[in-house]
Amino acid sequence: MTLLKQIIIHSHNNDLSSVELFSPSIQPLHPVIYATGLVLLVCMLTIIISYVHHHRPTAAEISNVSEDVEK
Repeated sequence: MTLLKQIIIHSHNNDLSSVELFSPSIQPLHPVIYATGLVLLVCMLTIIISYVHHHRPTAAEISNVSEDVEK
């Protein structure tokens, strides 16, 4: 019997008493992986905060824009 026929026959079987429960075995990663991921997230957050801080407009730039709008 081909795999496709087995799938079709299994999909038409509505008997829930034969449902097989499977739980995939999930093995945790090595602790170094989690520590490295955390360090990379902190680095990314630091870069984003630094970028926003250094690219925000100064008070002089804001006043120039407000003067241009009033003209």
